[in-house]
Amino acid sequence: MTLPVVLNIAPHEKRQAEKLIRYIKELDGTEVITMKFDDPPGMRYPEVANWAFRQCAKAMRGKPFIWIEADSIPLKAGWAKALTEEYEKVGKPYLYVKTLNPPFDNFTGIGVQGPDSYEQSPEGFKDGGFDEWLVRNYGELIGRTDLIQHSYGFYDGKGDATLHEFPRDLSLIRSDAVLFHKDQKQGLIDHLMPSLKGDDVVNVSTVGDLGDAVLSLATLNHRGGMYDYYLRDNGATKGIVNRIHILKPLLEAQPYIGSVRIWKREEIQWASEGFRPGWHDRTFTLAGAHASHALSVGFIKEMPDFSKPWLTVEPDKKFSDRVIINRSPRYNNDSFQWGQVVKFYGDRLVFLGLPDEYAAFCRAFGNVQYLVTENMLEAAKAIAASKLFIGNQSACMTIAEGLKHPRIQEGSLWCCDCVYPSANNAQYVFDGSMTLPSFDGGEGLVVESQLMGWKNYILNEVPNCGRGRYGWYYQHNDVMICEGAFEFAWKRLRKLTQWADEVCQKAVVDFTVALNPQWFERKVKLPQLDVARRALRNAGYTEHPIL
Repeated sequence: MTLPVVLNIAPHEKRQAEKLIRYIKELDGTEVITMKFDDPPGMRYPEVANWAFRQCAKAMRGKPFIWIEADSIPLKAGWAKALTEEYEKVGKPYLYVKTLNPPFDNFTGIGVQGPDSYEQSPEGFKDGGFDEWLVRNYGELIGRTDLIQHSYGFYDGKGDATLHEFPRDLSLIRSDAVLFHKDQKQGLIDHLMPSLKGDDVVNVSTVGDLGDAVLSLATLNHRGGMYDYYLRDNGATKGIVNRIHILKPLLEAQPYIGSVRIWKREEIQWASEGFRPGWHDRTFTLAGAHASHALSVGFIKEMPDFSKPWLTVEPDKKFSDRVIINRSPRYNNDSFQWGQVVKFYGDRLVFLGLPDEYAAFCRAFGNVQYLVTENMLEAAKAIAASKLFIGNQSACMTIAEGLKHPRIQEGSLWCCDCVYPSANNAQYVFDGSMTLPSFDGGEGLVVESQLMGWKNYILNEVPNCGRGRYGWYYQHNDVMICEGAFEFAWKRLRKLTQWADEVCQKAVVDFTVALNPQWFERKVKLPQLDVARRALRNAGYTEHPIL
């Protein structure tokens, strides 16, 4: 009887796993037992891979089984039967590859796992793979075979590997091998069974910050197809390679991303970082800058519609009644009324971000609850479930934007590259004016502009109110106050009403501006808003408090 074949479908390898299963089925009808587990929060590779193996071994407890992965390719019909016969012949609990490639490839778990592999495999092992643990601790229980061939790639003097490409590297396949590992691009399947060859997976890359990677996804989602996403550093940004664990889960949760990897000189079809040399006008969106570059090099044929979502995640329902906030050190706007936000929403607020960002926020605006997240997928799930997201231009805001989740943005006045076409659920705040919606059935809070208040309209010259009327005006009951100078007008109103000075001043300004707003618009200039106005117009807005 042939040993059972077991495959764990890792979230980022779903597409490759499904293709491998179809291939095996057509090759010789072998049935594959598939398993899939939700990764525990905060667990990273290789610990998470070891954990997943233990779950599979637990399910197969007491039975030996052939363990394969999405990049291990059977080479000929009857492969599982051949391995079963070899296992019985060798007579040891485990059967692994005989010929390795030291000093680089010393371990590979592909092969037959023993009936006690659950008890014998490590729990919480973080310093290597489960196969390495088993070889080092149970070496006497492991048999070896040439039926399995393991070769990661061609190594240079630094120990970096160039992955195998098939059919280019077919000459290295041994005639006695029935199972090859590793073929990450599944070129062997395409060669041995061309009928399964689908659309080619396209390689793209970034050297950008975390937000750059999220925004580049708008272009990939628009283009369609499947992508392997490569991270590399070039010194122009903070560096992203050492933060792959933060970004990888969110990207691989997208249906159009096959895997996220560190670049090892693979061929790249679109280097998204190429947008930077030609990106000068920061009143266009950063996602648009990526897409414009893709358009210029022929990677896409037309620009995406940035009013539509390009991210999907499963909401974390624990945050369904919360307002999620975030504020990073860059792109702050002192006019944004964070104090009003904290006062209005109170205990409903949850802060996402780094510990120093959280501490700085609480010092400046008051204490709020803090949510510690291990990666951007956890952050995205919280945002997706929340009532509202409020934040400045940061990686968290790019997530809210990609989801098109209800959001209020603390807009930068000098780098307005995050103003997107309307999705009818966003407020881009530059002058401080915004509306905080209520989620308790009461009235929302209207926050007035901090830059364009009535005092900005007090001029030394006499206003032209149209129809030959010059001067400052106010109508009180049936009495029309009309004076040349502003001071005379508001003091006369005070004499009539006994109102406070500032009340009278505001009343005169509001009434006079209402008589001829176009004249005041030409006279009252707030140049600090010019960049933001241009960004809004670029995004197609014709109505906004600062326009």
